[in-house]
Formats: sequence, C-alpha cells, structure tokens
Amino acid sequence: MYNTLHYANLTASQFVDFLFRILSILNLTDLAKLKIKKRYNVLNAIFIKLNEAYKEEQALAETKEIRSLENRRDRAIRGFSKYIDGLILSPKANIASAALLLKNFLRNLSPNIAKEDYASESSILRKVYDAYLNNTEIKAAIITIAAQDWLTEINDANTAFENKYAARTIVISTNNNKESFTQLRPKAFEAYKKVLKIIDSRYDVALDEEVDGTDYLNLINQINATIDQAEQIIASTQPHTKPTTPPTTPGL
Repeated sequence: MYNTLHYANLTASQFVDFLFRILSILNLTDLAKLKIKKRYNVLNAIFIKLNEAYKEEQALAETKEIRSLENRRDRAIRGFSKYIDGLILSPKANIASAALLLKNFLRNLSPNIAKEDYASESSILRKVYDAYLNNTEIKAAIITIAAQDWLTEINDANTAFENKYAARTIVISTNNNKESFTQLRPKAFEAYKKVLKIIDSRYDVALDEEVDGTDYLNLINQINATIDQAEQIIASTQPHTKPTTPPTTPGL
C-alpha cells in the first residue's frame, strides 16, 4: 500500500524534514476519529527528542567551525604582528619607521589582540582594517612594508568569524544523558512504520465492513506523495548510485 522509502539514505536534516512533513499531514486529520492518536503521539514524542538532538549536534558542529575561524583570524593578526616586528630593524629607514608606527598602532589597540574575548577582538580587527582604508598615515605605512595581503586576510577572517558566530542561535545542551540523534533515528523510523501500519489496518477494516474509508485512503495517498518527494531528494543527491539500504519492511 505504501511506496518504498530508503530512509537510511536520507541525511539527518532530510530525515527530520520528512518526519515533520508526515506529522504535519497527520495533524490535519481528526486523529481520535481515525483511531490513530496513540500511535501519532508516540511518533511525535520521539520526533521532538530527535529534532532537539539534531539541533544540538548541529550546534556542536558550528562550534567547531567557529573555533576554526577564530584560529584563522588569530593567525592573521599574529602573523601581521610578527611581520611588522621583523621589519622594525630593517636597514631601510622608511620601512623601519613604517613598521614601528604600525607596531605602536596595534599596541595602543591592545597589548595582545588575539587574547581578547570574541567581541573585543572583532571590534579591534574592524578598527585595524578601517584604519587601513581610511587613515592616510596607517595606509601609507602598510603599503610601505607591502602588507596589504595581511590586511585582506585579517578582514576576510574576521568577517567570516563574525558571520558564523552571529548565525549561531542554538544553545548547546550540557545534558550528556540525552539520547543522541543516531540512537533516536531508528526509534523514530519504527514509530513512523507503526503509524503507517495502523492507518493501513484501519483502512482494511473499513473496506471489510463496507464503511467509508476515504479519510484513510487520503492519508495513504498524501504519505506516498511525501515518500516520493523524499526518494526524489535521494536520487538528486546520489545521481550515479542506487539506494544502498533496502527498506526495513517491504513497502515501508
């Protein structure tokens, strides 16, 4: 009665979205009248935990990326500082003078920019790049020591960090006793299959008793349409391969 879903070939976000769509379809029906509310509640409860676990794991992944971007901008400002230090003793007076000017400029902003907190470092690095763009003396000194690439990297690294940091709105849970997404995923799929089975069973009973089973049939058709959409997503992301994992139960 149901189309085949190779659920293991869906990514985490795709699986969460699939279950959300299924629950949305079910939620538009009279669950009590159709006698599927209990199975729906079980699936919905697991989905809530699954979605929370997914968001937390995404936040952890984003945290790692943020740290990587933080390291990148730290390397940029430290590299620039060391580059300046190496030129202060240059035999060419104009280069030594420009390097000293820049060293004092950075020192006035902070004795150790890379050790500042996230917000302070962001602000300082914006000031450094703004001075390069708008302060004639600082810009001339940077050009004199040929440090334009350093300023570009400082700005690019800081911008990338700020954008990623601002986009992170999920608070990471510190509850290590929670089930992981990997643990919850098969449980959610089993609960989903039980919902489908009860709908199928109720429809068969309606046919046997010769009563109106239209509501069940409409549900089955909508679920199949959602399964087809999921399979299209799998096909589009794996265009040269066939689904590698057979459905756990034929037809589901």
